[in-house]
Amino acid sequence: MRYGHLVVVLAGLAASSPARAQVEPWGGNVPGWTFSQGAEARNAVNCRAVQGSTVISRVSTGRTYLSVPAPANLPVGRYTEGRASVVVGGQAEPVDADRQSGGRLLFFIDAGLYPALTRARGFQWRVSGPGGGIVSGSVGLSGDVGQAIAELGRCLAANRSAAAPSPQPPRPVQPQGQSGGVVSLFSQSEGGLCLGAAAGMLNIGLVTECRKPPARLRIDAAARRIRLGDQPNLCLSFAVGTFAQINDLMVAPCDRITVDLVYDRASMQIRSPQGNVCVGAEGGLRDFAKLKMQPCSASAPGQRWVLNAPIAAPLARP
Repeated sequence: MRYGHLVVVLAGLAASSPARAQVEPWGGNVPGWTFSQGAEARNAVNCRAVQGSTVISRVSTGRTYLSVPAPANLPVGRYTEGRASVVVGGQAEPVDADRQSGGRLLFFIDAGLYPALTRARGFQWRVSGPGGGIVSGSVGLSGDVGQAIAELGRCLAANRSAAAPSPQPPRPVQPQGQSGGVVSLFSQSEGGLCLGAAAGMLNIGLVTECRKPPARLRIDAAARRIRLGDQPNLCLSFAVGTFAQINDLMVAPCDRITVDLVYDRASMQIRSPQGNVCVGAEGGLRDFAKLKMQPCSASAPGQRWVLNAPIAAPLARP
């Protein structure tokens, strides 16, 4: 079995051209399974194991998901944790789900669920649609599920070793207890992009590549401040107002800020207690996109920021 073009049509996936790695005959002797890879935005590669209409996918950005045919009565859109779940081996796992316009339903899972999926040889899923109606389904998997998942790892490893002019930057890993509480907040939907703060001439909050210095931040939970990693006397804030430019996220001395910002672990949003507003990317997630305070929305991908290290003990307020 050779990795090449997609064997099923997935909405939103660039399947018409192969990914960066050379096409390799990585075993492929897994009865009942086929394998493919496809290039995605920002030099990412999506490796897929396919059985019937079910897809198990691993993306080089760290994203993993299960994909099934979408029920016709489930509207297109994002369904966050609390509205979507998968059940593997009798254990329910809340997940985010995406009902795509092309007829697929994606459940974003943690890779740590793979061993249980291998043992259970299948899974059930549930989504709470509009009006509270429950849509559900069951998937059975045959053959050597563990070997099929292992093929995805080999696919990713080959792409990591392949020559590429612009490789996807890895998600930052901040060891606990080091760097004086410096952390990063990376986008849940775009793993190579982080929330950042640019001091100096710009003094703004912006989306930046996670490997760049503006992505270094400190979360001061007690003082309700988000400080710059290398300049903890400077903080992110905004001025309350009705004009769009007033709601721009900006950098200012922490002792001059009157509006609080807190990181909500449950929703992965950065909120202001002064009104139902959250930090979000203006015009979509892309490098150097401006950050604004927006009405909080659980379905807005530009408002969900994953903390890559525990919140450190708060710094003394300057």
